[in-house]
Amino acid sequence: MSDYHDYLTRKSGLGSIYRSVFLFPKLKLELRDMPTLDVGSGLGDFLFYAPLGSAGVDINAKNVLHAQNNNLQVSLCTEYLPFADSTWEQILCDQVLEHLINPLVLIYEMKRILIPSGQILLGVPGKKGFSRDPDHKKFIDHDSLYELMTSSGFEYISHFYYPLPSKRIGDHLRFQSLYMKFAKPLFYESSN
Repeated sequence: MSDYHDYLTRKSGLGSIYRSVFLFPKLKLELRDMPTLDVGSGLGDFLFYAPLGSAGVDINAKNVLHAQNNNLQVSLCTEYLPFADSTWEQILCDQVLEHLINPLVLIYEMKRILIPSGQILLGVPGKKGFSRDPDHKKFIDHDSLYELMTSSGFEYISHFYYPLPSKRIGDHLRFQSLYMKFAKPLFYESSN
C-alpha cells in the first residue's frame, strides 16, 4: 500500500497538467452537476473539480490521509463502501476496476449505494496504460465492461474514448482511456 501511495505522489508535470487542464474538466462535463462519490479517489485530485458535497473513498490509508490533509472529504474503505443503501446519486470510478482480480464485489457495492436511476461513470485504461502499471490485474475493454455492468443489472447510457476519440489509440498512448456511463434501473430489486 505504501508503495502505491508513493507511486501516485511521483506524478509527472505533464501528467498533472493533463489531468487538471483536460481530463478532470471533461469528466466534470460528463457528470451531472451534483455531489459525486469518487470511488478509488487516490490522492483526491478529482475532488478539487467536483461539485460541493462530493466525497471520495480509497483503500489506501496513506492516500486517505493525504487527501484529508488537503481538506478533502475522503474515507478509508475495505471491499465494502461505508455508506447506507441508496445514498448517492452519482459515482465516478476512474482507473480502479483494472486493479481488482474480481471487480464484481465493488460493482455490487456501487449499485447498492446508488439511488434508483443513479448514474456511474467508469474509466479504464487502454492497452498501453494497462501495461504500464504493475498493480494492474485485469484488462477491461469496451465489450467486457459492457457485459460486466449489464449482467450486474446496470443500464448502458453512453461511452467515449479520451483524450482522443479512438479505441486503437489506447494501444499506443498511455493516457488513452475508455469511459462508460451506466444507470441503476429506476425499479431495482436488491438481490445482490
